Amino acid sequence: MESSEASPAPAGPAAKEWRRFRGLELHQQGWKQKEIAAALGVSPGAVSPWVVRARTHGPEALRHTKGGGPKPKLTAPQWQQLLQEILPQGAGAFGFIGKVWTLPRIATVIFETFGGVRYHPDWLSHKMRSLGWSVQKPETHKAEQDPARVEAFRQGWAEVKRGQTRKDA
Repeated sequence: MESSEASPAPAGPAAKEWRRFRGLELHQQGWKQKEIAAALGVSPGAVSPWVVRARTHGPEALRHTKGGGPKPKLTAPQWQQLLQEILPQGAGAFGFIGKVWTLPRIATVIFETFGGVRYHPDWLSHKMRSLGWSVQKPETHKAEQDPARVEAFRQGWAEVKRGQTRKDA
């Protein structure tokens, strides 16, 4: 029986998987749990679940699996439907005043269209950005504002600024 063994340097999923398989192998060779833990650089309590899992579900149960996480509320085709069919219609088509989409409006449309699915607007911000949508800011101006007069003012103001020197200021 060997007294010590070098543990793998990397700590990624592949190294952890290797460590579990090596721990099982050492257990099958008759090593004690403490010895396996010391050889592999883990706590003694980590070895026992490996052995139990391998005994119960077979050695393949020691393979690395990706974490599950919560199931997505909307599927990829539903996101595509939102982007290609629903949002291009504009917010006014869904009873909102104005054409501009805001995150709370998108959340409302998702809730109503996809059977009560709720998303927080802050989370939607990240999701919409990942789907290629950017924040839209509406242009605002006074209803009584005359664009021709505004442009004339800007031109005149530019002339005033150009003619001004430090002494004049």
